[in-house]
Amino acid sequence: MASRTRKMFSKALGRSREVVERVRQRVSGPPSPYRPGDQVRVSFGASGGGDVEYGTSLLAAARTHDVDLDHFCGGNSSCGTCRVRIRSGAEHLSEMHMNEEIVLGVDAVRSGDRLACQARALGPVEAEIPEFFLVR
Repeated sequence: MASRTRKMFSKALGRSREVVERVRQRVSGPPSPYRPGDQVRVSFGASGGGDVEYGTSLLAAARTHDVDLDHFCGGNSSCGTCRVRIRSGAEHLSEMHMNEEIVLGVDAVRSGDRLACQARALGPVEAEIPEFFLVR
């Protein structure tokens, strides 16, 4: 009896995982062709950019390619000085967490802004540093 019950639950669990994966694909689109270890392009418009490893934060990408981008809090998502506006590739960024939303505010989130210290490149991304945040 226990063996039969175990098989039944195992089969149900397998089907549940299949359903969850189908729903996830419908919501988020097809799986990304990019994987850990791949190089992805991150551009900051006229400020520069280049290739970085999959999963690199936009702040680290900026620093790697000598793009001047403030980050007073040291990348702890508490100051908002590393704000960037995403021009393309938003679907290739890591998920936004609640404290990033709080620091940015509703209007900035709706405008496509992200904190460079929190957003990780999971594919090609084009960002722009708002004029107010450019280091001079």
